[in-house]
Amino acid sequence: MRTTLAGLCMLGLVMGCERKADNDTAAQVDRSSADSAMVTAATMDTSADAKLEWGPPPPGLPAGARAAIIKGDPTKGPFTARLDFPDGYEVKPHTHPTSERLRVIEGTVMFGSGKDWDDKKLKTMGKDGTMSIGAKEAHFVRSQGHAIVEVQSSGAFQIDYVNPTDDPRKAPMQ
Repeated sequence: MRTTLAGLCMLGLVMGCERKADNDTAAQVDRSSADSAMVTAATMDTSADAKLEWGPPPPGLPAGARAAIIKGDPTKGPFTARLDFPDGYEVKPHTHPTSERLRVIEGTVMFGSGKDWDDKKLKTMGKDGTMSIGAKEAHFVRSQGHAIVEVQSSGAFQIDYVNPTDDPRKAPMQ
């Protein structure tokens, strides 16, 4: 996907450069249509893209979710990733050492702020809803139905639960 997207961008640049050197009006019209197609392809949403490689969520998130890396390396940062949540998926109050930008790609997700889970603080966000979360800002999440969220962060992924007993990494082995 990245290679295809890079190729489309380069083709758009080359076509734009050719247009300046070409004075033929008919050729300009043809290239304008091609340029519009390039912009659309380069900016379209990839949520339904079968080429995303889904795997387990990063350590620290509860089981049941899936993750796909869009760009970067979550172990080093910065990164962009997609998280696929089943219905009713919850992440208890937690913080991250760096800020995050979230965007709902599919479905409905509820976000709450604070160190204690409070259903009254949950704010519902549907498709294309966005939210910024500051570094070390406590928050919690619940999905309503199946949902996909895109997360962008400037640093490596790290999750610190407000209540250590909520951390799935510390759950007793069965």
